[in-house]
Amino acid sequence: FSIKTGPWSDPTVWSTGVVPSLSDDVVIQQTFTVTVNSNASAHNFAVNSGGAVTLNSTNLLTVAGTASNSGTTTCSNDNIVLTGTVSLSGTWCGLRVTGATTLSGTLSVGLLNIAGGSIANPGVTLNATTLQTTLGGTLGMSSANANVNVSGNVSFNGGTETGLLSAGTLSVGGNFSVGTGAMYDAAAAHVTLFTGSNAQTIGWTTPVAGVGFG
Repeated sequence: FSIKTGPWSDPTVWSTGVVPSLSDDVVIQQTFTVTVNSNASAHNFAVNSGGAVTLNSTNLLTVAGTASNSGTTTCSNDNIVLTGTVSLSGTWCGLRVTGATTLSGTLSVGLLNIAGGSIANPGVTLNATTLQTTLGGTLGMSSANANVNVSGNVSFNGGTETGLLSAGTLSVGGNFSVGTGAMYDAAAAHVTLFTGSNAQTIGWTTPVAGVGFG
């Protein structure tokens, strides 16, 4: 765990006197701010209330195990990478999901990039500034109570969504784009709302007949 404010790469920031690696559990303690000034990693990762993590624009924090945040995270991109099978909630600056994530409560995030992994929403609320699926990544919504609210742009360029968007509501405030056909394939019980105050662009790069909105 952290014992003072400073850069992640500084061994004196940590109670062990060693910079954490992917096998180490990391806790950012109350009142301390740790800056990720180069690529960093942890097994289980937690930010306690009053603690903070700041990530420079190009640096990544890779988390292989669980992730929880009761403090503050600051970043400008999808700098926090989740590679494991985790339950997730809380408020995050930006996430890249390469493992299997299930939402266990309300999740609020800036940029959410489901990059080869998956997010399952069984009936909670996900708020994001930008949402994208890439590299085969998928979003699942399986309950009428599953809500995904995106204030900005949504892009589905990941895996096949057929059978995954079976219920719930996706609200889009910005533009909406899809790569090929079934990268966005919603069931009849799933609702897609376009809520922007200005004109919104909606389109498929390669549309497929009978595939798209429920």
